[in-house]
Amino acid sequence: MRPAWVLPTLPDVRRRKTHVVVRLAEHYPAKNRLTLRHDGWGDGTERDEAFDYFLRDWQKGVLARLRSSFEVGPVDLTDLYSESG
Repeated sequence: MRPAWVLPTLPDVRRRKTHVVVRLAEHYPAKNRLTLRHDGWGDGTERDEAFDYFLRDWQKGVLARLRSSFEVGPVDLTDLYSESG
């Protein structure tokens, strides 16, 4: 999985290279646990705004669609970052 985003105009955060680690582990038979860590934000008010932005995107965009792809089948991600998506 290699997500990419169009980050709002936040110059200090844009200069940083954040790190995303996604781990899948068997939780119990026929179930898996996904652990996600996204770090490297630094400090400051831009950090808070960027963190909130990505938190929403992870929860409502990427992870929701990933879960759906496991539950109901492949998902077309073409529109994930379109203005209407």
